[in-house]
Amino acid sequence: MTLVRPLQGRSEPVSGEAFRAAMRNLAGGVSIIASGRDEDRRGLTVTAVTAVTSTPPTLAVFVNQSAEAHDVIKATGAFCVSVLAAGHVPEATLFSGQNGLKGAIRFAPQDWDSLVTGSPALTSAVANIDCELIECIGLGSHTMFLGQVVATRCDDGAPPLVYLRAAYHTPDPLSRPTE
Repeated sequence: MTLVRPLQGRSEPVSGEAFRAAMRNLAGGVSIIASGRDEDRRGLTVTAVTAVTSTPPTLAVFVNQSAEAHDVIKATGAFCVSVLAAGHVPEATLFSGQNGLKGAIRFAPQDWDSLVTGSPALTSAVANIDCELIECIGLGSHTMFLGQVVATRCDDGAPPLVYLRAAYHTPDPLSRPTE
């Protein structure tokens, strides 16, 4: 892999605060990344999920190295992304850690199953994307986990949950695809 490095000595990076302020204006789909089984299950709410390629189907997720799910993903070699629907604000809040709960107890109020990898998949999600870990790349405070998609499940009927400017939203289409 060839890495392109910025020119040295040209510019100083913006502050973390300025960067976060700018990023609050980038809407992101809200998902729960989960891994592990039984009492070793761990999960977190994220907006940092992106498709890398469809041949082979590959996903990138970015997880803070201090998140309790981080080491579980590395240990199990698998994770499932549950794309949240507009009605999943309680789940998004629960897995963001805002209520102080940690560990497998976070999974108790919802209905979870699994697809191929055994990672937890929220049954009422807009989509579940089940991945086997193919690479981990440390990037500052986070790790980029690349996963090969081994199973999916979709419910295209529910509107997805979006996070923008420190609040949850649901998209209102400006146009509809022609049939």
